[in-house]
Formats: sequence, C-alpha cells, structure tokens
Amino acid sequence: MFKKNRSNEVFAWQVMTPPVLIAYPEHDLKDAARKLCSNRRPAMPVVDKHNNLLGIISYFHIIDRIIRSLPFNVKVSAAMQAENLPVIGENDVLDLSNINEITCVCDKGVLKGVIYLESVAQIYNWKCQMLSEFDNLSK
Repeated sequence: MFKKNRSNEVFAWQVMTPPVLIAYPEHDLKDAARKLCSNRRPAMPVVDKHNNLLGIISYFHIIDRIIRSLPFNVKVSAAMQAENLPVIGENDVLDLSNINEITCVCDKGVLKGVIYLESVAQIYNWKCQMLSEFDNLSK
C-alpha cells in the first residue's frame, strides 16, 4: 500500500484518498451534518464549483452550534472553518505528529485529496512493520 523510498519518508500522495465527501458553502448545515454522520467521517472539505478549497466543516463545528444554541438552519459557510486550514501539497512529506482529523491535499488551492486521522494509524503500523522487518534482517 505504501511505496518505500530511500529515506523511509511517507508522502501525502501515498496515503491521500480522493475527496469523495465534500460540501459546498451554499449547502444547508443540516444536510452537511447528515452527510458526515451517514458516512461516519469527522470532517469534510468545503469547496467551490471549481474544487478550490474554501474551508472545512466538522462535527466539532456542528456540536459547537448545538452547545451554544446557535441557529442550525444556516448555510455551511456560516459554520465552517475558513482560516488556518490543515493543508499540505501532494509531494509534501507527512509530519505524523501534525495530522488533524482531516488534512486536505491541495495543488495551488485546488483540492486533490484528503488524509483522515485513521490513515495515520495505517502509516504508523506500516512503519512499525518496516522496522520489525529490518530488525529481522539484521539478526
């Protein structure tokens, strides 16, 4: 699943998945919440019609609105995170200590894929397996 390279680094393109689950800023927040729940995902990118990344909507944003008794009949744009987005490039080396619930992979602002936190566990297991194999070879 992961292509090994000389430096044992993992690149974003090796673990990203296509952004199948997306929202648009003009979508209703209720529909976005249903989409997140039915797909069992913690977050999803918010894009425009050209697939430019505009923000992220997560269950944290939805729960926050519920806790603070904010209106729920709003558009995604009213609840999404639009600043300090977790974004990396396709050819960036993953910093496993800095992966969020969702990290967007973009090229010049255009969404190319996503990396979910669950993927980090797969990377960690793969690295442990590689180290174990190396240890066995050196015996």
